[in-house]
Amino acid sequence: FYSNLIPIPYGDIPHFGQYLLLIIPILIIWGVIFNALNLYRPRRLSTHLSEVMDIAKACTLATVVLIALTYFYKKTEFSRIVFLSFWLLSIVALSLSRGIFRQWLSFLRSRGYNLRHVIIVGDGVLAREVITRLTGHPEFGLNIIGFLSGKQEKVGRKIYGKEIIGTYGDIENILKEKEIDQVFIAISFPEIN
Repeated sequence: FYSNLIPIPYGDIPHFGQYLLLIIPILIIWGVIFNALNLYRPRRLSTHLSEVMDIAKACTLATVVLIALTYFYKKTEFSRIVFLSFWLLSIVALSLSRGIFRQWLSFLRSRGYNLRHVIIVGDGVLAREVITRLTGHPEFGLNIIGFLSGKQEKVGRKIYGKEIIGTYGDIENILKEKEIDQVFIAISFPEIN
């Protein structure tokens, strides 16, 4: 594909079909690198900026690997401008699409769908701070099942409307019975003694 907007100082323009042949290595390289950098894991508690930065790192590394592989394919010299454009477009397109998907998931989670069930280990000041932060963000999709305390006599009491459902020693049974997805450890120093 040729345009008079960007002059070609030397050589022939590679045929578009040769660039299409790069789709298979691109899919493999991007998949392996995105998987290695954990970009396929859920990111409920991370920020949008950290996700964009991780996408930029993965796209940069993947593009460098792709350029290195095409260097060994001597039949065609691929345009650096195409690689640069592809690199920028992949960062922008992936960031926008994941941002839109993230907003959709946040909307669903705030309506009670796609929830993760969690417990908070601890019942002191730190545990109260954790529940305050989590309940302030329903878009995280975390359903707080309850608390675990270090003292048996506290079982049954409530903290901000959530019950203390057991002691630290009960954690294994509670994890199995309640099908807990995540555990937040919020034991402050005075609770240890």
